[in-house]
Amino acid sequence: MRMVLGTLILHNTTKIGNKISNKMWFDYYSYMKNLRKMRLEYVAREFSQNNNTKTFFNNNYFLAIIRDPIERFISSFISKCVVEKPWKLHPGNCLECFDNITCVINTLYKNVKQMTLDHSKIKNHDYYTQHFVPQTWNCEFDKYQKYYKIIFYEDSPEGLKVFYNSLLQFFKKIGIPSKYLKIIQKTITTKRSFNATHGKSIRTNVKKIIFNDPILLEKLIKIYFQDYIQFKIPFPNKFKI
Repeated sequence: MRMVLGTLILHNTTKIGNKISNKMWFDYYSYMKNLRKMRLEYVAREFSQNNNTKTFFNNNYFLAIIRDPIERFISSFISKCVVEKPWKLHPGNCLECFDNITCVINTLYKNVKQMTLDHSKIKNHDYYTQHFVPQTWNCEFDKYQKYYKIIFYEDSPEGLKVFYNSLLQFFKKIGIPSKYLKIIQKTITTKRSFNATHGKSIRTNVKKIIFNDPILLEKLIKIYFQDYIQFKIPFPNKFKI
């Protein structure tokens, strides 16, 4: 699951049968894709009457869903470069690497290094790089992480149970009516988006490539090092600090 500044779960009570994972999400993304790139002070102006960022945070609830950085990278790679195959429409998509995992990691490493050394390049990164950059780069965590409720997502049977429970408990705590909680619970536990990667054999193959190649693994650790540190996520067993 991605952390997107403007990601909202909406329920329209005048429409029957809409699911969170339906096409309406993609239609809504057309509007949100610009908002997600805004700084939070601009978002505060969009949704708050007094234009005060601190008041905006104090009067609203903020949720960030975080997962193991390498697991997230694998999901993004399979979803964007293998399942969707955008390079068939334009060879520049997927970092000009098609579905080559080694190429994607090497190119991403180079791009992230450039953006780290020259922050002016961050605003110019493309749609695909956005899916791969560290989670700490989103949501202005460097300034506002203390305002967020952090929930960890783990794509395993036991991990999903913990995640679903934490998510529903958060919604309940902030006052979401029980009838809507039931809708959310049913949707997230019974239906996945078309590009979900859990259970795909390609996922196992991609993990083998990464964890059997010390150089690729080290590059991913370097890319996501701050994610592991800032969110207190355990490093992979094969990697020694």
